[in-house]
Amino acid sequence: MTTLYRQRCVLSAATILGLLTLTAVGCQTSSPGEKDPFFEKWKVTAEQSRGYSPAPRKRSIEAEETGTVTISPAPESETDKVDLPDQMISLKMHNTEVSVLLRALARAAGQDIIINEGLQGRVNIDVDKAPWDQVFLSILQAQGLSYERDGNILRIVTLQDRNQNLKNLETEKKIRAKKRELELTDRLIVRVIKVDYANAGQLRANLENFLTKEEEGKPIGSVLVDEHTNSLIISAIPDDLTRIIPLIEELDRPTPQVQIESHIVQSTKAATRELGVRWGGLREQGNYFIVPDAAQASGLTPGLAGSATVAQSAASGFMVNLPATGVAAGTENLRGLAIGIIGQEGNNILQLQLEALETQALLNILSSPSITTQDNQVAMIEAGTEIPFQTVEDKEVKIEYKKAVLRLEVTPHIIEGKTLKLNIKVTKDQPDFSREVRGQPTIITRRAETSVIVFDGQTTVIGGLVEETKAKGEEGVPGLRQVPLLGWLFKGTSQDETSKSC
Repeated sequence: MTTLYRQRCVLSAATILGLLTLTAVGCQTSSPGEKDPFFEKWKVTAEQSRGYSPAPRKRSIEAEETGTVTISPAPESETDKVDLPDQMISLKMHNTEVSVLLRALARAAGQDIIINEGLQGRVNIDVDKAPWDQVFLSILQAQGLSYERDGNILRIVTLQDRNQNLKNLETEKKIRAKKRELELTDRLIVRVIKVDYANAGQLRANLENFLTKEEEGKPIGSVLVDEHTNSLIISAIPDDLTRIIPLIEELDRPTPQVQIESHIVQSTKAATRELGVRWGGLREQGNYFIVPDAAQASGLTPGLAGSATVAQSAASGFMVNLPATGVAAGTENLRGLAIGIIGQEGNNILQLQLEALETQALLNILSSPSITTQDNQVAMIEAGTEIPFQTVEDKEVKIEYKKAVLRLEVTPHIIEGKTLKLNIKVTKDQPDFSREVRGQPTIITRRAETSVIVFDGQTTVIGGLVEETKAKGEEGVPGLRQVPLLGWLFKGTSQDETSKSC
């Protein structure tokens, strides 16, 4: 059974009642003896000590929220949009210098053209009413040439010249990029950001993606980690800092904590019937919960404003009437609240019922493990012993240890503040010395594994196994009880049926 307590940002997980009854009820003992003041002192301290999650702090570096900037491709220049002429031409020339032919084509279309004097080659051409651009491009392709346009001027180049021009353009681009990099480097700002809750090393990998990149993809600036203080040393341009600082404030937040309390309970069906069926409901008034009793209820809890109407029930046989003394000491007029179940928000109401049943030796709370963990972090608590076992291998005796422990493992996930999803694993291994093999006890294993969704402070039962035993017996006078028909006068039969949690 797990009870969750809320303190500021702390979320307490729902109470998990693991009805994994692990031994026979016959081994139960009466109420415990006198309490030790030393242990009582630390018990009270433990109950009052809850996990604490501070609120995220606002950093001194204030970054204004920046809008999204859309980078559009550079507009095409007017000269890039100029198409080649497509007028129809007819041309017939034989063994003509390619430079002469290109000048004649340009003159016919009214185009300005520049041709390198070193251009060599001759062309035979015979076209009739063909588009000018197709004739022009066909001649260039046949001679391994290309063209470039500078405004309205066509410049005829070889493929080698064109490749060299491309290299020159790349060099100019790199020079401009380097100048821009130097300009940005002069604007670098260094900030030391203290990381309170997150892992600075993990944040670094994400934040580096928000730095401005060079042409080669190398970031401008850097993000370093100081492990001693768990701080980030950020060197970046102002625009990058305005994006990075808000990200750090959003990611570096305290993780909510969850306190989980559970009860591993040994009981019988009789004890379960004592819990009964409670007609009515749970009334919340302020920070208190009030659960009605089976009897007629007309009284109010002193100190609570308003009125409480509790449904009456005639099925008193299904209700447990636990003593109110000690549970609501110092209160009066608690008719209808006979078991005194009045609790602040997060307190375990069912726990009061179980403890009261235990004082009456109706059940046995085997263990009440409690642990605090963070959201989405596995919490595990284990208590028990390791039993040595002898093994013989190659005439060599070895000692191996096997665990016989009570283990609780819970992974909480907080959903929208007050709802929790719990992945729960409960294991109870117990040595059974009544069934030994070569002097070594067997280990009885009981395991429950489930996933539940509960509210903060809620109690839920996650599982339970019941073992039923039926026995028949016969007693009587030897010899006479075996006489047909008349033997019933000298014998008697008994039938016993027990149920226990296992």
